Amino acid sequence: MNYLILNILTIGLLFASTPGFAQEHHHGHNGSDKATQPIIEIMRGMNTNLNKLTDAVILEDFSLIASSAHDIANHPGIDQEDLNQLFERLGNRKQAFISCDSAVHNLAADISKAAEAQNMDLVLEKYAAMLAKTVECHQKYRLK
Repeated sequence: MNYLILNILTIGLLFASTPGFAQEHHHGHNGSDKATQPIIEIMRGMNTNLNKLTDAVILEDFSLIASSAHDIANHPGIDQEDLNQLFERLGNRKQAFISCDSAVHNLAADISKAAEAQNMDLVLEKYAAMLAKTVECHQKYRLK
């Protein structure tokens, strides 16, 4: 179990410190009731929240795990202009990107719920899955 935790945290730390983390993450759940930001600002906030989440997992701080994961799952939407440019660049890959991105958001929400239940095994399982899915999304869909 300790080996698994160490591997998960190492991957998380490496990923969280990577420049350009999640450069085109959000797919536009930006209804009128949700603030929007330029992609770069969203990515800065996501990077901060992922670093906080990783620290919280290491410290087993369930409150901070829950709030950091919640913030990842519920970050601001992308400005409409940035969103239009993103979808234009993705072309026919748009729906696959949205599915991948939604999986990451759902996993972050699952982490938050697991932390609220103080279930560290489930937190670690969902954290590892979220990191893996995020890396997969960015390898497939980042703008080159």
